[in-house]
Amino acid sequence: MTKAKLLILVALGFSLLTYLRQFDLTQAWLNFEVSKNPSISFSKAGFSPKKIVVREGTEVGFINESEEGFWPASNIHPLNDLYPEFDPKKPLAKGNKWLFRFEKVGEWGYHDHLNPNFSGTVIVIGKRLFNKKDTSCQDPASLTYNQRQVCWYFEMKDIIQKEGLTSAFARLLELFEKEPAFASGCHDVTHLIGDAAYREFEKGKAFIFREETSWCGYGFYHGFIESLLWAKGDLKEAQKFCESINQNLTSAIKSPNAIYSCYHGMGHSTFDAHDPRLWGNEIKMLTPAITLCEKVREGLEEEKSKQCATGVFNALANAYSNNQYGLKLNEKDPVWICRDYASQYKKACFAEVAVAWVSTTMGGRGFDFLKAARFIEGLKDKEGEEMAIFALSSEYARQRRDNLVFKDMVENCHLVKGELRPFCIQGVVVGLMGWTRPGEEYIAILDFCRTETLSQEEKNACLGYFLPRVGTLYSLDKTASICQAVEEEYRGICR
Repeated sequence: MTKAKLLILVALGFSLLTYLRQFDLTQAWLNFEVSKNPSISFSKAGFSPKKIVVREGTEVGFINESEEGFWPASNIHPLNDLYPEFDPKKPLAKGNKWLFRFEKVGEWGYHDHLNPNFSGTVIVIGKRLFNKKDTSCQDPASLTYNQRQVCWYFEMKDIIQKEGLTSAFARLLELFEKEPAFASGCHDVTHLIGDAAYREFEKGKAFIFREETSWCGYGFYHGFIESLLWAKGDLKEAQKFCESINQNLTSAIKSPNAIYSCYHGMGHSTFDAHDPRLWGNEIKMLTPAITLCEKVREGLEEEKSKQCATGVFNALANAYSNNQYGLKLNEKDPVWICRDYASQYKKACFAEVAVAWVSTTMGGRGFDFLKAARFIEGLKDKEGEEMAIFALSSEYARQRRDNLVFKDMVENCHLVKGELRPFCIQGVVVGLMGWTRPGEEYIAILDFCRTETLSQEEKNACLGYFLPRVGTLYSLDKTASICQAVEEEYRGICR
């Protein structure tokens, strides 16, 4: 062999090695043969096979071999939005088959929408070997927000599987720093981490209660408790876990509030577990979920049932926004379903459905705040208007977190009718609490509460809402430091 030929072979070897590294040939699919005429059956044991590899353009059959209906759909539950076309939009009856042609290269996790504890994976490879780390994700500026959500989902899933939960939380902070749009999606990503934590917990692995689990509006506990309920269907076990959270978090957070987020997740998962025969009727779908929220009430404490109800109505709002379950928002009176509930539930309903109305009628992202506020002012229900404007300003702050001009937001709140202005101001605080970089929420919130165009009454409403909740976000030492830094007249309410 000549020296020239040897050099060519060495070069080819390096090229092949680079190619294999570039396309990340992991054991996730190397151990599986490419299926030519694939079929996936569903029984009481779940999907079989649970993982298949197919070529781009392959049609896959899903067959119901169980005694009940089942509904194969793309992750993430309950919106099924990672691959929205991969969704029959209804359950399959016993013995029925649904065919779906996979036209998108990728690793597509799916679940039974009626019982998402059952899951599987379809890996679609193209003419080239499938690159699980799609290079499009390396250029987020070229992607839409929804495309970036898909990238974050797959990235976080990989990190959880390969490196564990600690690395997943560390990556959350990096995403906050590098990708401004991530703040709006962090709650859903922490849902994913919570789901993964439950699966580890279910295997008997120790669960570590840590400060990070309170990030992004406590999405972690929403995901954890939803997975527990889907897997066990045991309300008492779910309550036992929820009741343990605050006690176990006190070493990390001064006054943890995670217990209520746990009950929120309980309500959310209960609504999404409804009987498909109830579709199209909000009242019938809500009744069993609200009944469960009544059951979790202990003594005279109403907060647990109220937070459970926020989860129920949040799930209803999602269904409205995404045209699920045969439900359609009444655009003339979107909150009609809320009016007859008792006060604690009515407030939750108005808050959630108002945001759904914005999403469906005003395109969601970048909505016209004043137009939406004018609509809310005409709802003719004092408590409902207060909670709806609260939710509206919170959503507005969430969407514009990285370019939210505080003076402009205050001006918006000044244009709503007087009695609603404190709720508008407090809604901004909630938006900043849930969607600002973890550990630094207080910086933005205190800056907002000190906006010079706020009246003294509005400043009192702003700080009066946030300061009593400082201890729900931070450790004892950090809470003390923040409280010491605020004006002396407010230190008494800061804890």
